[in-house]
Amino acid sequence: MAKSTKTSSLDFARGAMGNIITPEMVSKHLGVRYPKKELLKLEKVPFSEATLKKYRESHILVAGYPLSIRDIEKKTSKTKVCFNSTNKLFVKRDEVGYQWYLIRKDIGKRLVDEGDDEKMARACVVVYTAVLYYLIYKEGIFNRFMARCVSSLEDQDVYVGNGSDDWLL
Repeated sequence: MAKSTKTSSLDFARGAMGNIITPEMVSKHLGVRYPKKELLKLEKVPFSEATLKKYRESHILVAGYPLSIRDIEKKTSKTKVCFNSTNKLFVKRDEVGYQWYLIRKDIGKRLVDEGDDEKMARACVVVYTAVLYYLIYKEGIFNRFMARCVSSLEDQDVYVGNGSDDWLL
């Protein structure tokens, strides 16, 4: 019997996931360039084949690139975001990382880790995913809701969204 692995190849992930945002898509739509070293790391997806198959329809596999919400706002006009937090330093300082994220497509949007436990996604990752998904697939994924998130710079939950028909969250 073959041993189960906790990682998958990017080629497998492309075929297995119904919704994927690859480094090539990020580069095309946000005008960024991944360093070769980071691209090589992203060839391995830190989720098992079984996990990718399980979340094929309900989640989006997203290649991260170090951008803050403010950086995303500068690159696109699609980030009319409302926050409930009084301390908005995370908008400028909290960044997405060079890594893979598995983000739920519905308002529950939590980050999945390999142990099958779900964690609240960071606000910057949610905005990054929503903007890219809209730019690539021309549809919103968190329409008209405030999404409960966290920030690595805050001690409290952050709600991200707009509640408007004209925006993608």
